Amino acid sequence: MSRPPRMIVSPEVVRWCRVYWCRTHWLRRLPKYVIACVLLAITLPLLLIVACAIRWEGPAVLERQERIGCSGRRFQMLKFRTTVYDAEHARQPGLRR
Repeated sequence: MSRPPRMIVSPEVVRWCRVYWCRTHWLRRLPKYVIACVLLAITLPLLLIVACAIRWEGPAVLERQERIGCSGRRFQMLKFRTTVYDAEHARQPGLRR
């Protein structure tokens, strides 16, 4: 079996590709941001209803949680509280964790 010939790319082509990519990068990202904003506007009433229902049960609506991303970098995430407020203290004695 013979190997295919190796392509050698000139530095001018690489430079042109980088400049082209920088100029068109925002064009490719714009539809994603528009769709995200539209979906957020559509779901915002539902999120407010959920927040009111959680607030009815206890004082905290959102909780902060630390997660680890794909590259091992830590980040903070806000999410709706999904347990009963003060569940750790309301737990029956003698139960294991």
